[in-house]
Amino acid sequence: MATTTADERAAANLEGAELLGQPTFTELDNGRFRCVETGHEVLAKNKDSYSRTKRCRLGLIDFALCRRKVPLNMFEQDPLFCSKLKCKLTGDTINKTEEHIWKHINGRRFLYKLEQKELEKDTLSRSEEQQGKKNAAKASKSSTENSKSKKKKRQDCDNGGDISALVSVAEHVSDGAAIEEEELEEDAVSKLGEQQGKRKASKASKSSTENSKSKKKNRQDCDNGGDRLALVSVSEHVSDGTATVEEELEKDTVSKSGEQQDKRKVAKASKSSTENPKSKKNKCRECDNGGDRLALGSISEHVNVSHRAIATVSKMDPGPINSAILHLQPTHRSQLVWTDQSANCLQCRRREAILHRTINLDARIVPYLKQSGFWGVARIGFTQLDWHLITALVERWRPETHTFHMPGGECTITLQDVAIQFGLPVDGEPVTGSLQHDWATICEDLLGVRPTQLKGSRLSLPWLASQFTKLPVEADEVMIKRYTRAYIMQLIGGFLFADKSNTLVHLMFLPLLKDFEEAGRYSWGSACLAWLYRELCRASQIDALEIAGPLILLQVWAWDRFPAIAPQRKLTTPNEYVGCPLSARWSGSLTVTKVSTHVLSQYRYTFDRLSRNEIVWIPYMHEIMSILPEYCLNGQDVWLTISPLICFHIVEWHRPDRVLRQFRLRQYVPPHCNTDTQLHQLDLRGRYDNDWRREHARYISAWGLRRECCASGKVIQDESDVSDDYLSWYNSITRRYITPQGAAYEYMANIIKQIHDISSQDEIKSLCDSCFKVMDDLHGRNSVRPLTYDPDKRQNCRRRQQPPTEDNLDP
Repeated sequence: MATTTADERAAANLEGAELLGQPTFTELDNGRFRCVETGHEVLAKNKDSYSRTKRCRLGLIDFALCRRKVPLNMFEQDPLFCSKLKCKLTGDTINKTEEHIWKHINGRRFLYKLEQKELEKDTLSRSEEQQGKKNAAKASKSSTENSKSKKKKRQDCDNGGDISALVSVAEHVSDGAAIEEEELEEDAVSKLGEQQGKRKASKASKSSTENSKSKKKNRQDCDNGGDRLALVSVSEHVSDGTATVEEELEKDTVSKSGEQQDKRKVAKASKSSTENPKSKKNKCRECDNGGDRLALGSISEHVNVSHRAIATVSKMDPGPINSAILHLQPTHRSQLVWTDQSANCLQCRRREAILHRTINLDARIVPYLKQSGFWGVARIGFTQLDWHLITALVERWRPETHTFHMPGGECTITLQDVAIQFGLPVDGEPVTGSLQHDWATICEDLLGVRPTQLKGSRLSLPWLASQFTKLPVEADEVMIKRYTRAYIMQLIGGFLFADKSNTLVHLMFLPLLKDFEEAGRYSWGSACLAWLYRELCRASQIDALEIAGPLILLQVWAWDRFPAIAPQRKLTTPNEYVGCPLSARWSGSLTVTKVSTHVLSQYRYTFDRLSRNEIVWIPYMHEIMSILPEYCLNGQDVWLTISPLICFHIVEWHRPDRVLRQFRLRQYVPPHCNTDTQLHQLDLRGRYDNDWRREHARYISAWGLRRECCASGKVIQDESDVSDDYLSWYNSITRRYITPQGAAYEYMANIIKQIHDISSQDEIKSLCDSCFKVMDDLHGRNSVRPLTYDPDKRQNCRRRQQPPTEDNLDP
C-alpha cells in the first residue's frame, strides 16, 4: 500500500495546488523521461515526485502563460519581478504559484471584474445585432430607392427627347435671324468708330493735366512695397489710341521714381548708424515677418550651436537610446536605482574568512597543489570585501554583453585577469562531467570518510573542516592526498565556486581531483570566470538581494582599473609578493586610517562621472609582468579567445572583442553579441544526475576551437584610442547614468564646459576652471579611502594572514 509523507498530504490539501494538472512525459532513448512542458529529464521512478516539486509547478505555469492557456490567459509576467504575475483584468500582482492563482481567480474582485466584462460583451453583442438589423433595413430601403431612381431617369430621358426637338427647331429660326443681325452690327461699328475718335482726342488733352497726380500716386505705391507693375496695370485701362502717349509718360515716371528711390536708400543708410535699440528690435521683427533673415542667422549661429549641445545634455536621459543591445533594461537593477526605489547593498556570500581560520597549509600538500593548478590561489591570502563597491559594479554589469558599461566604454574581467590575479590555469579541458554518482561512496573513496548527511550533491563545509583539521605527522601518501583534496574542496566552496548557501560545497568537483596530474589539465580559470559571470548576471536582476562566487577577483580587478576608488597603500617590503599572483598585494595586515567615504552612493557618483581617460585599460605593465610566476603567464594564446566558458551546467560567453583596449588594441564597433539568455536559466535544481558533457556537447566543441576564434586588432600607443564611430555608437546603446544625482553632476559639468569653450575671456575661463575644482571636491573624487600598512600601528590593526610561502608553512 502506497504511503504519502506529511509534506505531500499538506500540499495536496492546498486549494489550487493541482490547478494546471499533471505534466506530460516522453520517453527518451536512454530510458529517462523528458517533461514536455518544462524540458526537464527525470528517471521513471521519480516522475510522480517530480510532478509535485516547485520547479515542475513553476514550469507548468510558464508553459501555460506562454501559450495563453486557461486560466493563465488572464495573466502576464510582471516586468519587474520574475516571481510575480500581473492580472490583466484587475491589475493586481500576485505570486507565481498555483495556490495564489487559484485564490485570485476565485476572489470577489476578480469575479466582479469578470462579470462586468461579460456584461459588456453581452451589451456589445446586442448593439451589434441591432446595428446589423439597421444595416439590413437600410439595404432594403436603398434597393427600393434605386428602383425609383431608375424610373425617374427613364422619364427624364423621355423629357430630354422633347427638349432636344425644341432646340433643333430654335436653331433653324436663329439661322434666319443671323443675317439680319450682321447687317445691324456693321452699322453700329461704323457709328462707334466715329465716337471713339472723338474720345481719343479728348483723353489726350486730359492726360496732361492728370500727369502730376499719377506721379504722386505711383510714388506712394513704390513706398508701400509695390513695384512698377502698378503703372502697367493703370495703362492697361487706357484705350489703344493713347498707348504711345502713355508709354512716354510711363518712362518719365519710372526714371524719376528710380532717382527718388536711390535718394531714399542713401538717406536710410546714413540714418541706420544712429538708430536706437528699439529700431533694431523692429528690424528683427520685420525679418521674422518674412523679411531677410540672413543677418539674424549670422548673429545667432554660434549661440544656436551651443544651445543645441546643452539641450541634448539637459534631457539627462540615462539611456539606452537604442535598446537593440541592452534589451533587458526593464528588468535590470539599474532601472530600480534610477527611480530611487532601492539603495540597499547586495549581500556578498563567501566563507573565505572562516577557511583561513580553520585550515593549516601543510608543506607536504604543496606538490599536489602545484600539480592540480591550485597553488597560486592558496597563496592569495585573505582580503576584506567591499560590499558597496561590488554592488555598484553589479549595477554597471550587463548580462546582454558580459561587460561593465562605464561612461568611457565597455570593460570586463577576462581570462587574462583570472590568470594574473589568481594564477589559475586558463588553457585546458573544460571543467564538466557527469553527475550520475553515488556521492557518499565518492567521498569515502577520495576523502576517506563517509558523510553522515548530504544535501543533494552538496557537502557541508563545517563538517569537512571538522574532519580535516591538522595533517598528522605520521601521515602516509594516501592520507596526504586526501587532505589535499579536502583543502582544495574548501577553496572551491569557500570563494572560487561559492554559492549562496555559504556553508555547502558542490561534490561534482571532487571526482575531477582523483588524479592531481589529470586535474592540472583542466581549465579551472575559465570555469571560475564562468561562475563569476553567472553570479553577476543573476545579481543584476531587479529583484536580486545577494551575490556569491569569486568576488575577490571582481574587487581587485576594479581596484587596478579604477584608481579613483582604489585603497591607498604604503610601500611594502621589497620582493614581498614575488612569486605570488597579483591579487596577493591586497592581502595581509591592512588598517583603515580614517573614516571611509566610499558608501554606495559615492561609488555610483564616481562611476557616473568616470571618463575614459580615468580608466586604466592596461594595468599589467612590464614591471608587473616581470615579477609574476610562470603559472600566471601560461595560456596567453587564449586570452583573446571568443569562446564559451564552461563549468558543468554553466555556459557563459567570453567576449574580449568588446574590450580590445584592455589588450592594447584599437577598439572598433563590435559585432552583435548574443549571450543566449536561455543559458542563464540553467541550474542544478532538478538536474542532480545529468551528464553535462552530453548536454553541452556543442559548446565543448566550440571551446576545443578556442585558438582559432581569437579577437585581433591594431596595436595602439594611446590606451583610450577608439575608432571614429565607436563613441557615437556606444553612447546610443549604453546606460549612461545610474542615478539622477550623477546625471545632474554631469549636466552641470557640461554646461560649464560649453561656457568655457565658447568664451574668449580669460576671467570666464578661470571661473569655469574653479567651478570644475569645486565640483570635484563636492563629488568626493579626491577623498579616497586609504588602506595602509603601518608598522607603528600593528597593535591597533586587525591582523590578517599573510600570503603563505613554502618557507613559512608548517613542516
